[in-house]
Amino acid sequence: MDSFAISSRLLDWYWTHASQRTPGYQLSPSGWLDRLYDLNRQAKKTTRSDSRPCIGIWGPSQSGKSTLLAQYIDADADPEGRGSALDWPGGTPGRFRAGCEHGIGLNPYNQGSDASGCVTRYHLCQEVKHPQFPVQIHFSTLTELLHSLAAGYLSECRLENVDGETVFWTRDSLLASLAKEGLDVTGDSQPVPASRDGFEAMLALCDVIGLLISAGEQRYKNLNANGSWREILRPLLLNAAEITADANKVWSLAALVLWDKRKTLTALFENLRRKHSDFTRLASGKNLYCTLEAAGILLDINAVDNFLNPPNDFAANRARRIRDWRLQTDGDDLLIGADSGALFLKENIDLGYFQAMTREIVIPLHPTPSMPAAFLDVMTGADLLDFPGVALKSNQTAEENQLDSDNADLFDPQLFTRVLKRGKTASIVTSYALDGAIDAFILMSRLGRFPAQPRQIRDGFRLWWQSVDPGYDFTSPEPPPLPLFLVLTFGGKLISDVLTSFGQVGNGLLPLFAMLDALDPLPQKALTFATTYKIFPDGSFIFPNSAQGGALSPEQKQELLAKARDNIMADKDFQKQFNTPESRRSFEEMVAAPDGGCHYLFQQLAKHIDPTRRQELERQLQQQSRQLLQELLETALPTPSKDADRRAIALRKIHDATQAACLRQEPFDYPGADAFNDPSGWIACLIRRLQDINPEAIDIPPAQLGTQAANLKDYLNRQMLKIRDRLPSVDATAGWPYRDLGMDTPSDTRQFLACLLEAADLDQLRAWMIENFYQRQVPITARMRSCLATAIANVTWEGTMHKPRKPDTEVETARTRLEFYANQERDLALGNSCDREQTAYYRQTVAPFLERIQTILVAGTANQRPEFPGDDTLAALKNEAASQSQPVTP
Repeated sequence: MDSFAISSRLLDWYWTHASQRTPGYQLSPSGWLDRLYDLNRQAKKTTRSDSRPCIGIWGPSQSGKSTLLAQYIDADADPEGRGSALDWPGGTPGRFRAGCEHGIGLNPYNQGSDASGCVTRYHLCQEVKHPQFPVQIHFSTLTELLHSLAAGYLSECRLENVDGETVFWTRDSLLASLAKEGLDVTGDSQPVPASRDGFEAMLALCDVIGLLISAGEQRYKNLNANGSWREILRPLLLNAAEITADANKVWSLAALVLWDKRKTLTALFENLRRKHSDFTRLASGKNLYCTLEAAGILLDINAVDNFLNPPNDFAANRARRIRDWRLQTDGDDLLIGADSGALFLKENIDLGYFQAMTREIVIPLHPTPSMPAAFLDVMTGADLLDFPGVALKSNQTAEENQLDSDNADLFDPQLFTRVLKRGKTASIVTSYALDGAIDAFILMSRLGRFPAQPRQIRDGFRLWWQSVDPGYDFTSPEPPPLPLFLVLTFGGKLISDVLTSFGQVGNGLLPLFAMLDALDPLPQKALTFATTYKIFPDGSFIFPNSAQGGALSPEQKQELLAKARDNIMADKDFQKQFNTPESRRSFEEMVAAPDGGCHYLFQQLAKHIDPTRRQELERQLQQQSRQLLQELLETALPTPSKDADRRAIALRKIHDATQAACLRQEPFDYPGADAFNDPSGWIACLIRRLQDINPEAIDIPPAQLGTQAANLKDYLNRQMLKIRDRLPSVDATAGWPYRDLGMDTPSDTRQFLACLLEAADLDQLRAWMIENFYQRQVPITARMRSCLATAIANVTWEGTMHKPRKPDTEVETARTRLEFYANQERDLALGNSCDREQTAYYRQTVAPFLERIQTILVAGTANQRPEFPGDDTLAALKNEAASQSQPVTP
């Protein structure tokens, strides 16, 4: 059984049994459970039945994406679509280009405006299962729908709350708004959420807020001031049982945070949730297919408007056909657009909801006689993912164009064609990037135009690269982990401009290529290509008349064309962008080849298809998933004696590795370690990072103690859970620094923290709180968390609240000790030898750390908890996971 299946069963176990655990043995929602959900999502990536590489195609609308594909898909098509790569034996003929008078035109064309409403996956195959229903449909997740609506609100709507204010969230304003709504998440929260639906809704909300922060949205970026989103606010929300006990409270919170509780958008999302639940329940365990005509309608973002308000007879006839769509069951498949079966659309507006929920349609293509070998080579090795074009205009800054969502009703097509569509465009690349589903990207941009929505494009590619390599610095000159192809389209316009100047470039091409500066640093990280479409006026070459006023001869045209090409390629700014032999060759092919350089582009793409990269990625994901699954299971299970022995071995390893590191002669290789002359300095720095407890990550103590002193221990247990699941921030590019302390992985570090926290004397800590907080009857405030954080650190790392200072037998006064340390620092800086165990770092930090480990080893502290319901299920899952834990060979 794979990690996805086991982690799915472990989730079921949690919601069935974990809520019955007694205080002190809970599993933290913001730690253990959050990591389990993340593991489940990551493991799902490796369960795809088709692991073919994928090449994404993205860019501003009207940059030539459709034209690029149409010349190959329709190469052998007649006017009705017969002979195209979409025409399957036994199916209805169709072609890619719109305007197919008697057949079906797949690709929408909306007079230069945004057209596509979902991702289109083109997949080469030899046969299809249902010729009349060749197109497969995949739905968005609820998290993706929430992200789409939130992004659409940001870009298309007037951003005002009910008081007419524009909100830019901060930690304090968010907490204040929650308190105003009667949702206080800073107090005595319960450890386990009572509702699975509520927690999963909160998980979706937190994921969306995190994505908006990562995208640099002004409205949300201050939530992460000083890293507070991941460290404080996200855990606070996931632990807020008062909210997560009821999914409706979570969705009310989402409406407040994401679209200022605008009534129409809230009702729209409620309908989306209900329809999504209905559709996914209907399609559960089944594959969903549709006709080619239905696929074209799902692609056309204006289809909803034309369906509800047909502008002509053609649209009216199509609307009647849509209303008559039937849903037919064929084994494990559901077929949309059938002649028999139940009506698919219960209400007219359901078309808008169904289109909004459609994440991807899979278009099967078959080879045709005229399909070029270069295109076939690419399609044989990879799928093409055509993403909806980035909107050419942004309404975010054009106040007169912003939609007042509360003045729109639920049947207003703009909610679908603007808010949801633009939101989906802004968020869908992020969704695929996080899935690890794209192996290479083509960014198409029209030469001579400023790229639309440059920040949206930059953020999309940054997240794509960092999803593969989390430590990748987007701003560095380092090459990216996955290839990006920048395709500058309609290059014929540049040629024509130079031709009309009789081959002269004039003052240079800097202004032309400076238009790409808005995309920095993408143009420098990409391999640049040029294409043109010579069938269009903007893509063809326009020659001037001769000096005598007549047309140029063919020979004169060729001579002038060569001169224009050579002068362009000699320009220094051209050479800066087209900086490889492949790039410069692409420009030559654009000029010379009848196809405008498109075949050459696909020839180069074929060379970059590397199926082993995806296989290696999936192998790494499988291995990481199995390791994390074992750790989560071990944390949840009682500790048998053999595991206690293993813990003791791990503690001894940490003790010995730490001691040895303080005596080593060679430098450490982690960034920042070289700032210390004494190796104990670096080791002490790491220990201090582990010991640091952020007071703001601790719940405010209960305001009233009363006679329920036992509740105080429950409160402390919950704080220990939070601390156990927290790890220090590290430089992801440099590896795990705690390997220098004998903790090779984050899992090792978590287990070490668990040992320390389990050994902490909570009775002593509780007594301290009663004496200092409650017997003195002082007001309980958030400021007390700083005192409590120090107390928890003392009892955890020192073993006592009142550890007496050891008498210093070697030195009588503090002055003498400081002089001793100063002399040591000087000797170390000069490279002189000294007693490493007498340095300040060692005596003050390292020695107590080693002593604490030794104390725990002697006491034999282990998590000897009682048995709980479901332990037998956990043990069975652990055994199944262990059988899968052998290293995966490439």
